[in-house]
Amino acid sequence: MSPVTQNMKEKLIQSYVFCYYVSGHGFGHATRVVQIATKLLALPRHHKLYIISNAPKFIFNSAISVGAIYRHALIDAGVNQPLAYTVDRCQTIKNLQTFLSKRQDLLDQEVNWLREVKADIVLSDAPFLPCAAAAEVGIPSSIKIRIVNKTPSNKSKALKQITRRIIDVPLVVRKFKNPREMVLKNLGIPQEIFQANKVLLVSFGGQILQDIDTLNSPIPDGWIAIVCGSHTMKGKVLPPRFYRCPVDAYVPDLTNAADVVMGKLGYGTCSECIAHSKPFIYVPRPQFIEEDGLKRLMEIQGSCVEMPKEDFELGHWSSYILHAYGMLGVCEESNQRLSHDGGEIVAQTLEQYLDERGGNFNIDLTRSSQATPLDSSVAALI
Repeated sequence: MSPVTQNMKEKLIQSYVFCYYVSGHGFGHATRVVQIATKLLALPRHHKLYIISNAPKFIFNSAISVGAIYRHALIDAGVNQPLAYTVDRCQTIKNLQTFLSKRQDLLDQEVNWLREVKADIVLSDAPFLPCAAAAEVGIPSSIKIRIVNKTPSNKSKALKQITRRIIDVPLVVRKFKNPREMVLKNLGIPQEIFQANKVLLVSFGGQILQDIDTLNSPIPDGWIAIVCGSHTMKGKVLPPRFYRCPVDAYVPDLTNAADVVMGKLGYGTCSECIAHSKPFIYVPRPQFIEEDGLKRLMEIQGSCVEMPKEDFELGHWSSYILHAYGMLGVCEESNQRLSHDGGEIVAQTLEQYLDERGGNFNIDLTRSSQATPLDSSVAALI
């Protein structure tokens, strides 16, 4: 057997060490990571995968159950949110300044750890420090960037100097596992209640919910509501016909069990509403750059209704719920719908990339209806 043939054979059976860094801000980052990590670990070559995050371990249970190794570490500053749809800018900046003051120590820590575990690639959703650590170690990095509405017109000098490969992928999205009846029964909702009522899911991606307990009767007659994030309201009594769910509830199961979903425009919620054909009511977050892009995604691929935060806070929900319930929840043109196999495509692409890697690239994985061929490299920003 020639050396070239032997080398190709070894590549086909080689397993890799993936180190996946995940922002601890909100749950949307984690939902993408769980899906991609699960698909990477399902590949037949028995890769090893670490998840590094300051987000709670339970969010990654689906990936941990199939072999992912969780490591808690401070890897980004996050965003300070007093409410699910507001940002404390001053505190966020202070937190970032504190984080950056420790940058070198944190960078050294990650560089040493990556060498210790013999990492082959750093994946990031989407803290910046791990990519710098990967560059120090001399391994590639891949960053999952957010959906935005416009391409930035100005590129920094540093970004221009980076060789980047940008690969568009379909939606990376989790799907439900358990049937509706089982999910609702496990929440302690009597069968005669959920069979006689429509279900509203209130889900703000793990962010703080405030003053829902003070609302009198915000939902229409013939409806019940399930509240994610009610663990932030300990000791408070929810309004009539409202039910709590556990902090570690599998949200795609809840989404599938609901008739309408209410929350914020976050990637995890939007993608899961689209995948399960659920109409979505959102409270706007104008301070977030991805807001316009995700709104556009929902308008094209799903169904969405905007509820001003004033109406949300006052409990004027009923008209929005009834409006949303009359919507389809999915793109009407079936041939225009995005596929939902982004996790599989990302996993296969990353494995193939490491097999074929001849240089030190940074990969951007972005949302699209189809995957760009691996040999198509583009130097650009999304």
